[in-house]
Amino acid sequence: MATEFEVAKAIDGLIVYNFRPELAARITRAIREVVTGILSGRVRSGIGDQRYGDERTAQEYRKGLQQLLEAIPPV
Repeated sequence: MATEFEVAKAIDGLIVYNFRPELAARITRAIREVVTGILSGRVRSGIGDQRYGDERTAQEYRKGLQQLLEAIPPV
């Protein structure tokens, strides 16, 4: 798995479909779980603790997370 992440860092992204299917599924589930946790409040992201963490920034952050969640294909 470490090798796959090193490759992803080199291309500035995480192209999950290039991984072995079982690894891609695990990564996708993990991303979905974390995003869902942040949106529900179960997982603290710390966005409000940042200097730039005003309400507008937090709303845009949540909007981006929602868009990410919608872009993740079902596993």
